[in-house]
Amino acid sequence: WMVGSRTNIISHSYDFVGVMFCRVPTLAHEMAGKDPSDVMATVALIVATYDDLCSETTHCTKIKSIGDICLIGSGLLRQAPGRDEAVQTTVDAAVIEAVRPALREMVELGLTIAEHLDKESRRVSVGVHCGSVVGGVLGDDRLIYDIFGDTVNTASRVMSSSGEGVWISGVMHDALKSEDPTVADVATFRCLEAERRQMKGKDATNVHRVARDER
Repeated sequence: WMVGSRTNIISHSYDFVGVMFCRVPTLAHEMAGKDPSDVMATVALIVATYDDLCSETTHCTKIKSIGDICLIGSGLLRQAPGRDEAVQTTVDAAVIEAVRPALREMVELGLTIAEHLDKESRRVSVGVHCGSVVGGVLGDDRLIYDIFGDTVNTASRVMSSSGEGVWISGVMHDALKSEDPTVADVATFRCLEAERRQMKGKDATNVHRVARDER
């Protein structure tokens, strides 16, 4: 293939992965009128938190950050991507079971990010969803990898429609629960009661806030 050739696009499909968005919703207001060096120092601290904590995980991959917003994928490295194949509309239970550890790690990462930024007096909003995505390499002079699809859009909507803290979609909530009675529940978090949210461009849907399990 040739870099920049529109006939040789590098693209992959993933049938079932986790997608998480993080942001500090009050940052723009707080930084208004501040010295540019102070703004960049604050954003650098936030981005470094995303980078450092994500690098300590097994299954999570930072896709990109734009200002204080970060996009992270989970389960991308576990699957052998289908090159230029159509994304499957249905996923069997075995695939979900296999990806579940990656999904749980992603939720735990969201909680850890929130805890670290809280120490810096920064309240974070996190939205997590799961499903199919398409990924690929973009650009001519500067190559970047990105992921696309309704799963990505929904994770963003979960983040933007909910308040501070870590929030997951109803689909993610169901995927986190194992149907295999022999699989031990090793999660260090608990999902609170569902709350109904109206999301931009979507029907009202359930979301769950996630908290550390203090047991």
